[in-house]
This record gives sequence, structure tokens and C-alpha cells, in this order.
Amino acid sequence: GYPWRIDVIPVAVTDFDGVVYFKTDTRNVKTGGSIIAATPHATGDFVPVPSARFTDFLQRTVNQEDYVSLKIDVEGAEFAILEDMMKQGSYKLVDEIYVEWHHRFVREKAKLPAAYKEIFDALGISVVIIA
Repeated sequence: GYPWRIDVIPVAVTDFDGVVYFKTDTRNVKTGGSIIAATPHATGDFVPVPSARFTDFLQRTVNQEDYVSLKIDVEGAEFAILEDMMKQGSYKLVDEIYVEWHHRFVREKAKLPAAYKEIFDALGISVVIIA
């Protein structure tokens, strides 16, 4: 077997347990949806999706000795998740982060990707921007 573990959990991750609403993609390509209402790609109806607080999951399932690599492409929830990780200290469990930022759809978040990269770099956590 492989030396790593992969968990697939059928919920949207965010900074709270409950329900998050995704706006559906109405284009022919049907690439997904978004929690950001202003995105030009998701113009359909809002669909309720069960959500889980990512910080809680991380703290329940990961040990400091584990090598943790995150791929975060969560359609706008990355800002809330990373902020919650910083507040709760769960960022200390992470070794590297691959993230797709969705700040292009939320003007007030435009400076956050650079700020998070600077913070994580200072903490020794590798950040790679995808797409």
C-alpha cells in the first residue's frame, strides 16, 4: 500500500458545521458551483449542502507527527477556513497547502492571498497557488 491516508467525506468544508448554500453552474460544461453569489459562472439556483468545520476534522484526525498536505479548492470558503485554522491553531498540523484562491469574485478579499502566503511562509508552511 501507499504510505499516506486519503479521507473522502461527502460534505462541503467550511468554518462551521451545518449547511452551506452553493449557487449552481448553468453553463453546458457544468464544472461546479460556488458559495460566492457574484461569480459569473454559477448563476443557477442555490442548493443546500451539508457542511463540516474543517478545523475540527483536522484536529480530530491528524497528529503533529503526520505529514499533512492540503489541497484547498473550496469555491470561496478558503478564506473562512484558513482564518479559522489560524484562530484555532490547527495550522500547526499542516506542512503544505495547495490552494486555488477565489478572490477575483470578491473584491474585498483581493489582498488576502498574498497576506496568507506571507504568514504561512513565515511559519514554514509551503503554499502553492493552483489554477
